[in-house]
Amino acid sequence: MCLLLREAMSVGRIALSECFFSTELGDREARQRIKDELSSFCVVNEAPKTTFGKFRKTYTGKLYGKQDDLAIALQLAMIGCQKV
Repeated sequence: MCLLLREAMSVGRIALSECFFSTELGDREARQRIKDELSSFCVVNEAPKTTFGKFRKTYTGKLYGKQDDLAIALQLAMIGCQKV
């Protein structure tokens, strides 16, 4: 999910519409929040808790108390737009 969004962003397939608006934030604040959430999204590798355990890889943006709801919504939208 994360890789699909990253690929689409790197080739310029994602952009905000000229009609973009937010009911709670101003235009600049909403754009900044999207940028912040996408830039804080990362992969967290956790060490195994037992000798025979496996490393755990987690994709998250909730580090340091930040939110990742917009990043997750964009990722789900990318999956929904995929052609089967």
